[in-house]
Amino acid sequence: MSDYSKDNEIYQGVINALNYKNLKARAPQPGETLALGNCAVKVLGPIHHYDDPNNNSIILKVTCGKTSFMFVGDAGESVLNSQSVANAAVEETAPLSTGVDNCKYVKNTNTLRFHLPQCDSVKDMKEKNKAYSNQTREEIIAEGYKPCSRCLYP
Repeated sequence: MSDYSKDNEIYQGVINALNYKNLKARAPQPGETLALGNCAVKVLGPIHHYDDPNNNSIILKVTCGKTSFMFVGDAGESVLNSQSVANAAVEETAPLSTGVDNCKYVKNTNTLRFHLPQCDSVKDMKEKNKAYSNQTREEIIAEGYKPCSRCLYP
């Protein structure tokens, strides 16, 4: 979530829910790319801190194959038309790895375990449950995945 805090009931409800679940909010950085299944989520903004809270909305570009979507929250037109956001919105998003030979880990979206690409468990996985990832081990664990006991040691 944005690092801009607001003094209203909805914002406080989100903070309370995070605290209840012992979770910490993190403000993503522009240029950061995250994997969401087979889609890439690129953070485009906010680039600067703005006085208007709406302009501090997180701006995302989600790319799935050849289709892209932009999620702009309440960001104003001047923010969306800024050179840095506009350039990032139209530049090609780096394709996600689409095969076991091009990734650091293979996530099993069914069992929530992750494996090294050469692990025998990967051969036994259904293709629909495989998510190829170049994330760090720590990032995958933060998503709720656990390391395979056969190929990765805690």
